[in-house]
Amino acid sequence: MLKSPGLEHSLSLLVMQIVKSRCQKQAEQNIVEHAGSGHVTAGFWGCVSGEGTVCLVPTTPRMNAAEYVRILEEQLVPAAADIFGEEEFFFVQDNSPVHNANLTRDFFAQHPWIQLLRWPRYSPDCNIIEEVWGMMVKEWDCRRERDADQLRAHVQEVWESLGRRPEFFRKLAASMPRRWLAVTEA
Repeated sequence: MLKSPGLEHSLSLLVMQIVKSRCQKQAEQNIVEHAGSGHVTAGFWGCVSGEGTVCLVPTTPRMNAAEYVRILEEQLVPAAADIFGEEEFFFVQDNSPVHNANLTRDFFAQHPWIQLLRWPRYSPDCNIIEEVWGMMVKEWDCRRERDADQLRAHVQEVWESLGRRPEFFRKLAASMPRRWLAVTEA
């Protein structure tokens, strides 16, 4: 989410996308171990701001529009109210089918103070949450952490660690105008 209306304004809540609240346990149904592959996956929806991490919520491995809208209602709306009060703000999401579903569109129509910042179709993914996920993946040691419990612990540990690095998030937030111009002028 971006502080409205200009991209140059300070960013309080930048992105909410797929990544657990510090007090919330990750449910076993949200972890999938791929038989025979040695891979373990977990779905999460994460919210970050120009100052750091906001919240992390476990999702099912294949989130659908109903689950996404529930997360928006239970996580996005209260977090945005804490940060912006009743002001309009921009929300950043990509062109995922879940983000473009009728149910999701209906949610945003019912919440007109949440302005979607639309990326051109098939544009490079400029959503800064992808950089956060990338940082988390870089710290993953698959030789050491190979099961669902280790994955959950790793995600929580790295999320909290990144939350203590506001300079990382300030740089990401400051990059938004450049990212936006790059994809809209291409």
